[in-house]
Amino acid sequence: HAIKLKAKRGQVEIEDLWVRYGDGTTDRLVERERIGKGGETRWIDLAGGKRCVVEVGVIGDTERSRDRARVDIFGRF
Repeated sequence: HAIKLKAKRGQVEIEDLWVRYGDGTTDRLVERERIGKGGETRWIDLAGGKRCVVEVGVIGDTERSRDRARVDIFGRF
């Protein structure tokens, strides 16, 4: 029903975020969002009812981080 992103090892600027489902449809979720080191997004609701998520795509930048940042993605039912 929803996903959340957490930044590890650096600050992340999310430029694009999408979710692809088992039935082949895709939802674009976020235009731009900045997540500080150790920070997280709010829960981002997914459209529709229960569906199988097969891929989450993230395009972003870690320019202001000394090290490559890591983004962990969490889901909830």
